[in-house]
Amino acid sequence: MKKIFLIISAMMILFSCGKKEAEKTDGGGQGSAMSELKPESGATLKVWESKGKEADWIKYVAQEFEKKYNVKVTYENVEAPDVVKKLQTEGKTDSGAADLVVFPHDNIGTAASAGLLFTLDDVPELVNKLEQDFYPGAISGSKAMDNKHYGIPLAMETYALFYNKDLLPTAPDSFEKLVEATKPLTNKGAQKFGILFEPANFYFSYAFLSADGGYVFKNGTDVNDMGLNNDGAVKGLEAMLKLKEVSADKAQDVNANVIKALFTEGKVAAVINGPWFLSDLKDSKVKYGVVPLPTINGKKPKSFSGVRILGINSTTKYPQAAVLFLQFASSKEMLQKRFEMTGQIPPLKSFEPTDDISKAFLAQISVAEPMPSVPQMGAVWDPMGAALGDAWAGKAQPKAALDNAVKAIKDQIAATKK
Repeated sequence: MKKIFLIISAMMILFSCGKKEAEKTDGGGQGSAMSELKPESGATLKVWESKGKEADWIKYVAQEFEKKYNVKVTYENVEAPDVVKKLQTEGKTDSGAADLVVFPHDNIGTAASAGLLFTLDDVPELVNKLEQDFYPGAISGSKAMDNKHYGIPLAMETYALFYNKDLLPTAPDSFEKLVEATKPLTNKGAQKFGILFEPANFYFSYAFLSADGGYVFKNGTDVNDMGLNNDGAVKGLEAMLKLKEVSADKAQDVNANVIKALFTEGKVAAVINGPWFLSDLKDSKVKYGVVPLPTINGKKPKSFSGVRILGINSTTKYPQAAVLFLQFASSKEMLQKRFEMTGQIPPLKSFEPTDDISKAFLAQISVAEPMPSVPQMGAVWDPMGAALGDAWAGKAQPKAALDNAVKAIKDQIAATKK
């Protein structure tokens, strides 16, 4: 398979040289060497994707792709979280597996280490397009530990600040201002709060730790370099704890259902939540707005994000057609259509939504960091959740809590090596 894609790369270089020569003689044209690549004779493709709106979009892309390249693309329902597991058991296209697969980026480490996916680095033109067109966070989400690209990002989601416009006519641009603005609104006995989020949920609380330089693994992949207890992470946790003055006293009292209930009842001025929360507010009478996360100590918080990836099965019989499909599906036109059909934001630098909510999420996406996709990330969640919970409850000082968590994480990672 590697040899096949090296041939593709060589073809693209030749096309590129030919294009440059043509530009010298006739002024050239728009379009790139990628557009010169042709699908194999008799090529057909199959794609695995979730059902619902995502399936509707991939079917639309397949239809348009067939019109342009005369290559039939069939859709088969495999839910995105199950794709890599199914590839591990039915990975060969000879056995009916798909040529193209859509999956969450945090599965990329497993898939890459098992050799299930084609690395796009064998097609430099496609990697150049990726690096130029997409936000850095989306690009890093498409990479594995070897720093190679294993797919094209279709969508990226993260969380932001929802606020009640009746309680906060203007959203504060810093968490410090939010605390001051909502002190008069807070009555914990009546379950009225300035802000609610899940403080012991590391997915959300990471934004505070990251603002001043905290990180999980350096560059998301160096498991020997952890930054969850560095000075920046400690400062971030200290800043997060200041929100307790206008939030719930007990971390265990806050979950998604509580946040939904109290916000829709108009008892909470602001919540930290993701685009999935929009459906909970659909029938609510609360007048709300969405803005990027406010600053912490003057720094922009880097929220965790999830990236939806379209990749190529390493056993496909039609690699040229598959590469063309990736190029076609990741065009601005197709990703704009995906946004219109699914509401999921494409992490394209050129994407310009017109509604305020999408603009807010896109602004947060532009600084967000994909959750590390390395297998060692599994050792992080529980120790960090416990540390955050202890710090929120006052059972441990921020530095001590984070030190304990990092030690537990390192111990778990070391144990897996034995």
